[in-house]
This record gives sequence, structure tokens and C-alpha cells, in this order.
Amino acid sequence: MQQVDLERTGRTDSGATSSGSWRRRPRILVIDDNPTNIVLAKACLKSEKVICEIAPDGERGLEMALESPPDLVLLDIMLPGMDGFQVCEQLKADPRTRGVPVLMITALQELDDKIRGLRAGAEDFISKPFNRAELQARVRSLLRMKLLQEEQLESERLRVRYQMSQEADRLKDAFISIVSHEIKTPLTVMKGYVSLLRTDRKPDREDDNGLTDRIVEGLSISLAELESLMRQLLDLSRMRSGLSLLQKSEVSIHQIMARIVETLTPAAQEKNLKIELQGGEDALPMNADAEKLEAAFLHLANNAVNFTPPGGSVRIEIRETGDAIAVAITDTGIGIPPEHLSRIFEPFYQIENYMTRTVEGMGVGLCITKHVIEDHGGSIDVRSELNAGTTFTVTLPRSLQDVREHLRRLREQLLTIQSQERSASGIPPFDQPKGEPPLHSAAWVGEESR
Repeated sequence: MQQVDLERTGRTDSGATSSGSWRRRPRILVIDDNPTNIVLAKACLKSEKVICEIAPDGERGLEMALESPPDLVLLDIMLPGMDGFQVCEQLKADPRTRGVPVLMITALQELDDKIRGLRAGAEDFISKPFNRAELQARVRSLLRMKLLQEEQLESERLRVRYQMSQEADRLKDAFISIVSHEIKTPLTVMKGYVSLLRTDRKPDREDDNGLTDRIVEGLSISLAELESLMRQLLDLSRMRSGLSLLQKSEVSIHQIMARIVETLTPAAQEKNLKIELQGGEDALPMNADAEKLEAAFLHLANNAVNFTPPGGSVRIEIRETGDAIAVAITDTGIGIPPEHLSRIFEPFYQIENYMTRTVEGMGVGLCITKHVIEDHGGSIDVRSELNAGTTFTVTLPRSLQDVREHLRRLREQLLTIQSQERSASGIPPFDQPKGEPPLHSAAWVGEESR
């Protein structure tokens, strides 16, 4: 192989062209048995930045082209053995080289020969002896055509892949929804039967060493786990279809996290883990869906406990940062491999033989958690180091309306307390001063812009 590395082809050094850019140097296969013609062709391509490969006859040229298709073929018609027309016909007959443009080199001026070459599939002709400017122009034109073909093919491949991905997502969402709803009914029936077994157990029944009780308890636990999985699938299906609505109310993030710490403390103690909550006692409440938000934070904190070896620690820290509140959940656990960090929020994504080897699950918890946080206008960030620990940081924006609503409720509570105290003392309740807005109006809570 011989390489011609020259200055200009209408492309920059980065490979840019007027019609796009090559990610590599274009390869030109020159099939010619005349050393003089090869030297002339190389001289004419001296201003091009291409890789030239030389084949001395048609058979070898065809073999090289099929083995590694070039971007352009300079093909002499007059070749020993297999002539240029035959080579061109076989190149165009093979799917591997059908799209490779062929520039036929000929000393023939007969119209019939050119027609034969076009019928064989050649894109263009050039006559010997070469004219430098003409050869360069034709090579550039055919390379631009080849580049456009590749870009169109790549665009079509991407379009097909995108459509297949969209269809796969649609079928997956439909499958999740159908399966979840179909499981719900028999699951409810099974729970009813287990409840009957538990409540209908007679004290005078022959002693079976507690076997029946253990069976009923095992069934109850398994059904609870199945119900939790089903609920996660339903939540994921609703979120991905945009049908999940938030039921907002005034929420204390500190109270939510305190309940989570209380819930996880027994599991942490079993593993000799230290779990603690820091900060947030004085944080103002915010409007949020308490149930969904608590479930999201519980999943993050539960993961921290599950993936932290005995003797480690889990710290939950609440910080107020101006118009937002941040919750950081940090553990000293096994960490997450860096190559997986960008994908852990994808539905059903699990880290094989690593995080999943001790903890069961479907790989939808983090996906649901991310949806919940983003539905609240927030964001979630993860930082992790193998065998050192992981930190998930959730940032939730606090709107001005949150503060105004909190102040309004405080004023209503104050008015109620003062009215009760006045009534208990025999003092008439407050009269609304003339011209003053009611305590619940926008003027009291700064709703009007100033």
C-alpha cells in the first residue's frame, strides 16, 4: 500500500468538506497494470490527502476491493486477463462494493466503450494522459458523492434504530401496564385467603409445632413483596405515560427524613451500621407530594443501608441553599463502578454480579425516584468511588409560593389561637378592621408584586 499525504483536497486537516466530514482519510484503490500510469495518477493526486492502494491487475483489484471496500476506485479499462468492464460489473454486483464509485481510466475515445462502461456501473470517465485539474475535480466530486451516500445511510440507520427503540419502549410500557393490572386482581384474592387463614385459626386445633403459622407468615411476606413489585411497575408505567399526578400539601423534609431514619434503624442495627440525620430542623416546609417524596427518599436511604458492609455508616444531611433545599444521602458502602454511573437511572438496569448479588429487585427503583424528583422540579446527582462509598444528592427548588403559603397558614393558626384565648377570657373575637384585607388574602402574604 502506498500513501499520498498532501495539503489540500477541499478539506481541512480535521477532515471537513463542504458536504460533511470524513472521520478518516478516504481510500482510493488504483487498478492499473502500467507503472507509468500509476506514477502519473499519484502525481495528479499529489495535492490530495488520501490513502492510495495499488492493484496490478483486475483479479487482484477485485480481491482487494471485496476484502476491504475503498471509497473510490480508479479503474483502467485495458487490463490483462479480466478487463476493466468485467471488474466494474462484479464490483457493482456485490453488495459490499455496490456503493463504491468507479472512475474509469481509458485512452479510448469511442462512444460505444463509454456506453459499455456506464452500463457496467461506472460513475465517471477520464481519458489518458491525465489532466491534473480534471482528475482532482472528478475525484473530489466522487468522494463527496460517496460521503453523502454514507451520511444518508447512517441517517437511515439511526432513524430505523430510533423507531425500533420507540416501538420497543411502547411495547414494554404496554406490557408493564397489562401485567401489573392483571396481577392485581389475583393478588388481592390471595391476600384475602391468607388473611382468612390467619384469622380463622382455631386455638383447639391439633398442635403442628407452629408449622401452619410459619407457612401463613411466609405467604404474607411473599405477597407483600409481590405487591410492592406490582406497585413499582404501576408507578413506572404511569410516570412514563405522563399519567402520574402529584397530590401536593405542606411537607416538612426533616420530618420525612426522620421517619425514614426511624424505619431503617432496625435494619441498620442488624448490620452494626451507624445511621444519622443532620440538619434541617429549622427548614421551612414546602409544597410537595409527601407520599411519593418519602418513597423516593426511602429507596435511596434503603439502598445505602443495603450496600454498606457491616460496621459502616449512612449519613443523611439536609441543607438549605437559598431558594432550594438539598438532601445528601452518603454511605461508606461498596460504591458503583464508574462505567455504570450514567445508566443507573434507566428502567430495569442492574449491575450484573455486583450490586445485585445480595439484594433482590427489578432495577426500577432509581428510575422511579428520578421521575418523582424531576416531577417536583428537582434534580438528583450521584457521586461514587469503588469501595469508598456513594452520595446521592437531591435538590428540590422552593418556590416563593411555598414561603407565602407557609406564612398564610401560620397567620391563620395565630388568629385561631388568639380568638380561642379571647373567647375563653370572655373577650369578643377580633373584628376585621375596615379597609384591611382578610388574613388569608394575597396582600397579607405578599402575593401582589411590589
